[in-house]
Amino acid sequence: MKRILFVDDEPAVLEELRTRLQDMAHKWAMSFAGSGAEALSEFQRHRVDLVVSDARMPGMNGGRLLRAIAERWPDAVRIALTDASPPCCTKSATGCWPLSVRRSWSRPGGT
Repeated sequence: MKRILFVDDEPAVLEELRTRLQDMAHKWAMSFAGSGAEALSEFQRHRVDLVVSDARMPGMNGGRLLRAIAERWPDAVRIALTDASPPCCTKSATGCWPLSVRRSWSRPGGT
């Protein structure tokens, strides 16, 4: 079973992801983290195959989180969700997009 970690600082977004993806629970072991620090703790506790992170979060933003994951767990697939198109958020939100993110997707229910 693949283990997927979703990271977002907005509880409503995590709840929406949890609700939308509940039908996949028989195929995926899903975890949800509210911060970059919480996500790194989850990686230390369990092998994670895929992390889907919000790009813009207070403290450790998504780019820094995905870079840290790439350095420590290079086999983990990393996806950034954003409520802005990558050209306008690349430098301000992450500062390190090219090193850790190949593609970004829009967040469900985000503002």
